Amino acid sequence: MDEQGNLSHGRSYEQIQLPCCRTCNSAVLAPVEARLQEALVVKRSDESSVDSDLFVWAAKIFYGYYLREQLDGYFDLAASVRNDAADYSGLRTIFLFLQSVRFGFELRGDYFFQLVECPLGFPASAIVFNVKLHRDVQDQFDYKDDWRHECVYLRLGKKAILVAFDGGYLLHHGGHFFSDYRQQLLHPKQMEELAARFFHMAEVRRDQFRFVKYEEKGKTILDYDATGVQPWPINQHAILSKPAFDLDENSARRYVQLLSQFTRQKIENVSSPDGNVTSWLKGPDSAFLDIDVDRAPAWLTMSSCRLRQDVVDS
Repeated sequence: MDEQGNLSHGRSYEQIQLPCCRTCNSAVLAPVEARLQEALVVKRSDESSVDSDLFVWAAKIFYGYYLREQLDGYFDLAASVRNDAADYSGLRTIFLFLQSVRFGFELRGDYFFQLVECPLGFPASAIVFNVKLHRDVQDQFDYKDDWRHECVYLRLGKKAILVAFDGGYLLHHGGHFFSDYRQQLLHPKQMEELAARFFHMAEVRRDQFRFVKYEEKGKTILDYDATGVQPWPINQHAILSKPAFDLDENSARRYVQLLSQFTRQKIENVSSPDGNVTSWLKGPDSAFLDIDVDRAPAWLTMSSCRLRQDVVDS
């Protein structure tokens, strides 16, 4: 996100050139890219391994953009993730995610995993969606990220993924809002709306899940039930304390800004003076809208901007 609040790096994915050894580029990352190309563009696939690859690829692009900007002297990546705390959270976990293509790790936490979903096997809020494929290849890719709030949106071919590097906190407390759309075939505009809502939730969240990393008998352990300064598990408070997705004037205004940025529409086209906001997800009868991918969707629904009810109670 730049100083004006735009979620863009001003360069395309093809313009990211990073130093990389032959082994990492050819032997480790190339197979992931090949599997994604086969599954998302060439043929239909619903295998969970595709979702895991998509997660790794989103983390790779996210990290790559900021590493490139560090090499160009625009950004201090090391200072942003430097943290001497014993527990891991947020952006520190990206390095673990990327290393997962080389070695696995074991997740531990009987208490934590009884209550928290971790669908892709990674300690993050990651939600994968099915998206209609544009005929124009240039329109088959979309990407936005927010370093400050540790989240990323990637649409690649027939799949899209929303990720918050928060240990799974957002998915646990707000994932029910997105559950109605995970099995739908979405128009890219609908996916952009979901991404705007996801990023808004990431901005107003108050906490995140953590884990302690250690080695045991040659294995890397990520322990979600480790105790911190207090004698109870480090995530107990974050699990049980439901976040307050505030519905004040600034929060509502911020969501409208995000919706405008993600959908590339003027603010006056996605909101009205009386506080209503455009939505492409459901019609007046509350049924999901099946939109033709070859047609630009009209301004379909103006609904009250009651973000707290939409996110928490739906």
